[in-house]
Amino acid sequence: MPSLTFSLLGRLRVTSAADGTEVEIRGRIRKTLVAALLLEAGTVVPLDRLVGLAWGPESDPADSRIYNQIKRLRTALGDAGSRIRFAPPGYVVDLEPGELDLHVFAEHCAAARAAADAGRWAEASRRYAAALGLWRGSPLEDVPALAALPAVARLEEERWAAVLGRGEAELNLGRFAELVPELRDLVKQEPEHEALHRHLMLALYRGGRRGAALDVYLDLARTLDERSGLEPGAQIRALYEEIRGAGSARNQLPADTRLFTGREPEVARLLSLAKRAGAVTISAVDGLAGVGKTALAVHVAHRLGDRFPDGQLFVDLRGYTKGLEPLEPQAALGYLLRSVDVAEAQIPADQADRAALLRERLTDTRTLILLDNAGSAEQVRPLVPDVPGCMTLITSRTRLADLAGAQAFSVDALPPDAARTLLRVAAGNARIRPDEPALDDLVELCGGIPLALRIVAARLRHGPSISVASLVAELRSEGGRLRNLRDDDRGLTEIFESSYAALPTARQRALRLLGVVPGAEFDAHAAAAVFDCGLAEAAAHLGALADHSLLIEPRPGRYRFHDLMRLYAREVAERDDGPSARRAAFDRLLHWYTASTRSAAIIAYPGWRDVRIPPSDSVAEPLEFADPQQAVDWYDVERDQLFAAVEAAEREGSLTYGWLLPAMMIVFMMLRGRPDDRLALAESGLRCAERLQDVDALDRSLRNRSTALMAARRDAEAIEAGERSLEFTRKHGLSRQEATQLGNLSLAYANVDDMDRSIEYGRESLRISTSLGDEPATIPARLNLAASLSTVGRPAEAIEVVSEGIEVCRRTGITVHLGAFLGSLGDYLTELDPPDYVQAERCLLEALQELVASGHRHHEATSHGKLGLLCEKTGRPAEALAHLREADRICVELDTEIWPPYREALDRLKAPADLAP
Repeated sequence: MPSLTFSLLGRLRVTSAADGTEVEIRGRIRKTLVAALLLEAGTVVPLDRLVGLAWGPESDPADSRIYNQIKRLRTALGDAGSRIRFAPPGYVVDLEPGELDLHVFAEHCAAARAAADAGRWAEASRRYAAALGLWRGSPLEDVPALAALPAVARLEEERWAAVLGRGEAELNLGRFAELVPELRDLVKQEPEHEALHRHLMLALYRGGRRGAALDVYLDLARTLDERSGLEPGAQIRALYEEIRGAGSARNQLPADTRLFTGREPEVARLLSLAKRAGAVTISAVDGLAGVGKTALAVHVAHRLGDRFPDGQLFVDLRGYTKGLEPLEPQAALGYLLRSVDVAEAQIPADQADRAALLRERLTDTRTLILLDNAGSAEQVRPLVPDVPGCMTLITSRTRLADLAGAQAFSVDALPPDAARTLLRVAAGNARIRPDEPALDDLVELCGGIPLALRIVAARLRHGPSISVASLVAELRSEGGRLRNLRDDDRGLTEIFESSYAALPTARQRALRLLGVVPGAEFDAHAAAAVFDCGLAEAAAHLGALADHSLLIEPRPGRYRFHDLMRLYAREVAERDDGPSARRAAFDRLLHWYTASTRSAAIIAYPGWRDVRIPPSDSVAEPLEFADPQQAVDWYDVERDQLFAAVEAAEREGSLTYGWLLPAMMIVFMMLRGRPDDRLALAESGLRCAERLQDVDALDRSLRNRSTALMAARRDAEAIEAGERSLEFTRKHGLSRQEATQLGNLSLAYANVDDMDRSIEYGRESLRISTSLGDEPATIPARLNLAASLSTVGRPAEAIEVVSEGIEVCRRTGITVHLGAFLGSLGDYLTELDPPDYVQAERCLLEALQELVASGHRHHEATSHGKLGLLCEKTGRPAEALAHLREADRICVELDTEIWPPYREALDRLKAPADLAP
């Protein structure tokens, strides 16, 4: 029995035969020496060769260091060290049978070949499997000095010969199903290895999967062409022709792409439709040009090959092919009839007769027809055979919603994870580092469009000097994104152009003008302002553009561009429209946003100081609102679009709307309690007002910034900005505005505990408002003054002031502040000595009711917090916990912090179940 075993088929390993422990061979030199001797076991390896392998070809052949290294090597091998002996002109290692894996591998392969020659396929398979089981990786993968030796390269060749030999044995044993997964894995490792592909084709074909076998050849042909410009060899071509000619079924499908990824829900949906046995199945897939509709349909059609054994037919209808007219239904029917072996002389001249003959030929068959690149439902309708058991799969840039019986759905851009995967695989996994910092930016610039991703991947694959970062910079350059998303044959601009050219003139104008919309989404009302037309006409334009996959309708009535299509719309607008037309559309949209937000603010916040806006001669009317809830709901839907409009107005120099729109939106910031958003709006509005140098704009914008700073609790800055605003109102004799700003400063000084000045400013604000006979203006002044009086321990006076404020609210009908007054009154009643908890709770509950009705979420959370503290003080912990939790929930929803006293109470009152891990 051998004392040691030596393994070279993987990393170098020397193992004790007795107990399996590994003998450690330390150092690169000693590993190189023992591996070189083992590769030629039983043969003398000259000293100069050993020295050259160990220390490099330029080393002195008489280098004496080798003797010391051999000595250490013998010591490491223990008793087996004597196997290495000096034999002029070098050294030799003596081995016993079974000690070296190379020898065992060769013995198994020789026995397997002999068994195969004798037709003993089971024995051949078993011996080949035993030979391959010895492999643990690339030979001598941890001994780089020997990796390039011809003897090592031959080992890899012998391994593949064993793989193929075992495959041949398994094929002869009829084990097709078991063999296919193994061969697929090997083909992925060696995508250009023709013999492996041939075995896989045979396994699939003999297993009854003819279409899949043909796909293997087509994948190989495409890979060889892309990588080296070569064609498959004669032997595998002959097998392909043999399989293709077998049987009566026709498989006209294009090759399935090896890069298909990220469409799991769509694939699952199409596959499930095909499982409806006996049914007529029609599925219409639509989407933006380049989004991967054809790739999806072809991939699914290949997956369905077994389900439709009588044929898979394919027709390119050329609905949007540049330079070619769409294929007429009559011509397409002729092609389909020839595909099912109807002789030319038997094909009728009449279109209806051709359709009837196609139905007759497909009856009692299971045939799949893929109609690609359809231009319209009219083009497709005659080509769909109403035959149970058959399936028609259609792709189109147009939504074929009026195609009877069709299951229609849209394909959108790839999600980020799938887009990253496609880019990595298409570029070659080694081409993009796993930690590449610019990868996400590149994926985003491609917009998740598979065509764009493949184009940039091809540039990475074929341009070694091109980096991901340089591509990102190129695509971000001025006008560079669409221009550079192209290869030699195609580009995003050209395929978008083909969709655009198919539109009527009015729809083309609509697409161009929609490029001025700054937000992500829009509806027919906003579009009507852009187009300067009525609502019904705008809705028709949007619906038609969505039907042509030029817009996306993520939910009923709301539309958006794909990012790259928006770029195209803007570019074609610059080409076909003058700057004045684009600016007019932009200004109409800003006016509509501002006027509609003003209407919503007046309803949502009664008593709000309205702001005049310039007139507009646009046909589109601003929205009107029936009640506060409807107004607030509209704002919540349009919030992101309005913020985008504010940014665009400042950027494009539309200064009037640049300060007016933020002034309207700040009303909803007060209702929603979003201090960061409020401050950003106020500062943007002030910048525009300062550039405009308009007194009304500056007055309103200065005041808005000071109150926004207060809401953000940047108290020192709020006071400084507030005093500047107060100085401005006094300089320009704006008494009403002076009173308002004094009230604001009263609250600001209270926030920094300057209560004397807070009360002084509050009383002065109330005095001026009263002297002007402006009751609505006294409302916020009373609120702020009462808060300051309460803070200095004068709750009775505070109660008197808020009680008067409640009366003013009810008398004037300005109830938006009523909830805040009632909440404050409830607060102050608890500060009396003794506290009046019963009346305080009534006030707080009524306040809550008012605040819910008005949509004042921030104060709604505050009232729940106050009720929580009151219930805790009156011995009702369960009710207290419920109110505090609701306050916390609203604050989370508003993305703001709950007031610390409420947080502390919530933590005190949490039930044991809440504290469980």
